[in-house]
Order: sequence, then structure tokens, then C-alpha cells
Amino acid sequence: MQAKFIKALILPWVLIVAALISAHASIAETKANKLFGAKASASQQSPKALGSYAKGCLAGAVQMPETGPTWQAMRLSRNRNWGHPVMIDYLKRISVKA
Repeated sequence: MQAKFIKALILPWVLIVAALISAHASIAETKANKLFGAKASASQQSPKALGSYAKGCLAGAVQMPETGPTWQAMRLSRNRNWGHPVMIDYLKRISVKA
């Protein structure tokens, strides 16, 4: 009988906490998408990778030009032609040799 009372008392609180955590995560994710996904230019910081591949960003990135003498960026609508300045320079140099 005491176990039923404890279960009846604790279960609603566990469900409330779980609902609040899930709601907070979805609100935070929506905000991040609106804040960072809407930016059209890079931050004015030194280049640094933050986070992971799936949930990260690159501070101080530079944009790979759409076209150059030996390359052409693809799928520009996805706005993923950004990278670390060293990588962009490397791609420009190596594209001449390819």
C-alpha cells in the first residue's frame, strides 16, 4: 500500500519534469536555428571550430567564392561554401593541380 502511494505521488512529477525538459529542448533548438541559420555572413572572430559536426559551428569562417579559375562551388542554396581560412586557401591551391 505504501509503494502504491509513493508511486502515485512520484509518477506525476516525473512526467511533468520529462515534459518540461522535452519542451525546453525543442524551444532551444528552434531558437538556435533562427539565430544562427539566418546569418548571411561570418562572425568577426579568429577561426575556431566549436562543437561537433552535427551540432557545431565555425567561428571566423571565410566563404569559398562561387566560381574561380579552376573550381565551381555547388549547391549554393544550402549556404555551405564556408570554411576555415587555411582550408579555403588549400582548396584554391590544390584545384589548380587537379
